[in-house]
Amino acid sequence: MPPEGAPAGSGPAAPPSAGRGTAQRPRLLVLEDGRRIPVRSWGLSSGRVRGVAPDGARIEFPSSELDLAATLEAELLRTAGPIPASPAEPEPGGITFLGWEEAGTAPARTQVPEDPPRDEGFWRALAEEARRRVTDGEAGVMRLEKELADARRLTAQTSLDVASHGGAREVALWHPELREALEKARQEEQAKTRELADARARLEKARRELEQDLPEAARRAGALPGWLRP
Repeated sequence: MPPEGAPAGSGPAAPPSAGRGTAQRPRLLVLEDGRRIPVRSWGLSSGRVRGVAPDGARIEFPSSELDLAATLEAELLRTAGPIPASPAEPEPGGITFLGWEEAGTAPARTQVPEDPPRDEGFWRALAEEARRRVTDGEAGVMRLEKELADARRLTAQTSLDVASHGGAREVALWHPELREALEKARQEEQAKTRELADARARLEKARRELEQDLPEAARRAGALPGWLRP
């Protein structure tokens, strides 16, 4: 039965719809350095991220600075749960706010829908960026693997030179230049080892973005699978 005083035939109140009475989280761009930039809209073009800030200022920065996985995750969470506190105003850094030609001038403004649609061009640009990151990452890993192999050969050869001169004690006394060369070779090998580990981690992240994060975000947004293909 309806509650006392309720009109006849009325039932329980329907939950508010996503587009009526409920607020969404702000759309965020997440950068590789952890900064989070609120935007009303954004997209990729020619290796640049271009967006519009909530106040209408246009934003632009290199796509390499965008944490694609974190940005896609923020997009998926945008309609879930309560709105978090507004992010702090980001330091400009490498971010260009178009129209700020000198200190004190107002940024350029542009009119965009509050929640612009994610069309085929948007998703194709994201997929192209994700594929580029994988390609660049694979090339970087191959280059560093070669450089590490060269560094290891140099360390081994320098170690043989030290041994041929009587070992570490004799070299320390009579051939300090060999000792310095060996120390330098070892440091170079260690540095290349760290660089290769970092490059492999970046490549793994790029592959995960291309193969998992991006398809999932596109699926939830209703994008067609073909929009992500080359």
